Amino acid sequence: MKSKLLLLFFLLIGVSGALAGAQTRDVSGVVTDKSDGSAIAGANITIKGTSAGTATDVNGKFNLKVANDATTLIVSFIGYETQEVIINGQSTININLDESSS
Repeated sequence: MKSKLLLLFFLLIGVSGALAGAQTRDVSGVVTDKSDGSAIAGANITIKGTSAGTATDVNGKFNLKVANDATTLIVSFIGYETQEVIINGQSTININLDESSS
């Protein structure tokens, strides 16, 4: 009986830990050119430290599921400076990219 209770206890701990680690939230926004405000279609948005990410649509909009413990997005596009953006619990993040100087 004790062994069955211990087994059940460890299974419950494992399941609750897996569920807690799997919590995500949506982050969305628009990526634009800082100089003229035009939308940047095809910009890459990745979660720092992972391979998870997305690209902006033709209107510069993106939507991405991020883990609750994710802290930073990396935004890049050819001809623009790569930018790291702190999430800080925000659900909407609008990003203005600077053109590359090189």
